[in-house]
Amino acid sequence: MLVKLYLRVKEAMSRRFMQGIHDGLSVKAACELFMRNSMGFIMENKDYFMFLEQFSTSPLMQKLCVEDTTPMFAPLFDFVEKGKRNGELKPVETTFLLTYCYFPITQLAHAQFKDQLEVTEESLQQVIGMSWDAIKA
Repeated sequence: MLVKLYLRVKEAMSRRFMQGIHDGLSVKAACELFMRNSMGFIMENKDYFMFLEQFSTSPLMQKLCVEDTTPMFAPLFDFVEKGKRNGELKPVETTFLLTYCYFPITQLAHAQFKDQLEVTEESLQQVIGMSWDAIKA
């Protein structure tokens, strides 16, 4: 039952993360939209986000035969690969590049959940800018 819930929540998350991302966007615009979508999902679905974080890092995950969820994020991986091919992004492992886009957002959300700071357009834009600076070629 937990695995089914995990997969259902992960699917909802992937749909939200990819919302509005299409081939006509620049790699930079797609990265920014992914980050904004990520923050939107997290802030609107705190319980789902916390569940995904706990479940995905649980030792139970290794024992269960959970389906690979990578295909849910295939369009995002394709954008990153495109960015590497055309020289917009650093030529490193795609997962590393996406990590620099996703984890700063999660840390910003955690800070708000802990009442350490409020997520504002300014703070979100700063994180997006720093992430882009970290991954661009």
